[in-house]
Amino acid sequence: DLAPWVLFVSKKGIGRRVGVRRFKLMRRSLRGVLAMKLSRGDTLASMHVVGKAGDAGGHDAGDVLIVTANGLVQRVAIADFPLLRGRTTKGVTVMRLKDPEDEVIGVTLVGSKDDGVSE
Repeated sequence: DLAPWVLFVSKKGIGRRVGVRRFKLMRRSLRGVLAMKLSRGDTLASMHVVGKAGDAGGHDAGDVLIVTANGLVQRVAIADFPLLRGRTTKGVTVMRLKDPEDEVIGVTLVGSKDDGVSE
């Protein structure tokens, strides 16, 4: 899929990217479509549109900061979020939560390390 993409992260640290083109334009009276399969007890924590439309091969530069309720922060490259086939696949673990009571509470977009935004 070419950019732009929709980036999804669940409260249990599961993430994935889906091409915007996979979502058809619908009338407002329709229910919508399933975008990410979630495990029992998991919910969506964040969604962002990333990448530039029209880039040859897509543009996946940049990172996201993921923060948990226990105060853990992890920086993940957008390129590390897989482009999985099918809209309703589960995704992959992008942040391992050691405490079963912990959960993702926020995700924000930041520049890539190469853009001068570093630790």
